[in-house]
Amino acid sequence: MMPGQGLRKLLRVVAKISPSSRSVARSYCDRPQTKIPQDIAKFLDQGVNELEPVKLVHEVFEGDSSAPPVLFAHGLLGSKRNFLSIAKRLNKITGRTMVVADLRNHGDSPHTDAFSFELLALDLRHLIHNELQFESYVLLGHSLGAKAVALNALLWPESVEKLIAVDASPIAYNLGNRITHGVLGVIEAMQNINLKHIQASQPDTHVRSCIRETLYNQLQKDYLVDFILTNLTTVDRTYEWKCNLQSFSDNTSTIGNFPVLPTGLSYNGDTLFIGGEKSPYILKEHEPEIKRLFPNTEIVRVADAGHWVHADNPNEFIRLVSEFLCR
Repeated sequence: MMPGQGLRKLLRVVAKISPSSRSVARSYCDRPQTKIPQDIAKFLDQGVNELEPVKLVHEVFEGDSSAPPVLFAHGLLGSKRNFLSIAKRLNKITGRTMVVADLRNHGDSPHTDAFSFELLALDLRHLIHNELQFESYVLLGHSLGAKAVALNALLWPESVEKLIAVDASPIAYNLGNRITHGVLGVIEAMQNINLKHIQASQPDTHVRSCIRETLYNQLQKDYLVDFILTNLTTVDRTYEWKCNLQSFSDNTSTIGNFPVLPTGLSYNGDTLFIGGEKSPYILKEHEPEIKRLFPNTEIVRVADAGHWVHADNPNEFIRLVSEFLCR
């Protein structure tokens, strides 16, 4: 796929997302058709295949505040579970409604061959605007999810009250980059384990221990192996990964990429980029591009935190986010 082609596909179908029923207790009403801004419409290609959103599995923690809700988007190989405790704490602190979702090809959400940031952004828009019927919302995403929410804010800026991007920059990493290379190594290590040959009749602790040892021998990082194992599940007495590894493998260039955008496209709302002090995902050299796309942005780095900022220093993370939401 040529750079920007996926975005062009997405922009052609933004106006065609059909409403669906809400999954929380609110009366259903038809959504007005979403309109593509004329300046973006000029960027469209004709005759390309249309993209379709999938319905994301999600949980809603209702708040008593009338302020816009916060939608969380996890990173690659993650799930909505990654933000459950954070969402609950922020719900109590701010009173806002919190929504945690499994992205496509993750957790309990549908698997598809297609996988791109354009599709992730489209799915999130469909969930929060068409399913849950919120006119305005806050987006918070980590890593892969950070790029997805950043693109969502750029495409539908009028609906996004605030944006929080955690340890990711809106740039493209080449396949030789050590970050991208590390991601590919994790996917390959998971694919190398033949789960179909493992009998579910064996004790689960034994199976997980064996898989853990195999992964550690390849990756040499305890925290990473533990994170990967959150994807291991059993279906009909057979072990399998909850995430769609084949789709990730087939779309590796997408994972390290960021869509080519029309000139002048930006999100001018309040934006917070949170990086880990020990992480290479938000570098000084990335800041000009961040501030070009998100002019009203603040960039902070959390001490004693790596890529998983919210797990490494949750108290500081919650303080930063809650203060930003309450401004």
